[in-house]
Amino acid sequence: MIVLDQTPVSKFEEIEVNIQNVSGAKLNKESGEVKWEFTLKPMEKKEFDLKYSVKYPKSRNLTIE
Repeated sequence: MIVLDQTPVSKFEEIEVNIQNVSGAKLNKESGEVKWEFTLKPMEKKEFDLKYSVKYPKSRNLTIE
């Protein structure tokens, strides 16, 4: 099974994205794609933890798309 997610990617130096946890996923830092590949047995559950922080100057408006 494959699960995909996305983290923000900054195009500006003054906006900093820090990836804190991707639960063993493969992270493409250029695109922000997070990819988990795994096998799941019947009735088995799997949880993922994806954490990141974004820092930016107070004077700047931030829009996350």
